[in-house]
Amino acid sequence: MTKRLVEIPDELLVAAQAALGTATMKDTINQALINSVSEAEHELDKALCFASTFDTSSRDNAWR
Repeated sequence: MTKRLVEIPDELLVAAQAALGTATMKDTINQALINSVSEAEHELDKALCFASTFDTSSRDNAWR
């Protein structure tokens, strides 16, 4: 794990703590990162599920 020095606006940290229900800066940042990755993975899953519904049978012989 790497320690990082970043500037975080106080009002943004307070708002994030309230939204996430966290008490410490570390917990807030960790939860925000977890939520971001989880949301991105969920969006990718939705896109892959949608793409899997396409009928590609008409293209089976396209490259032969």
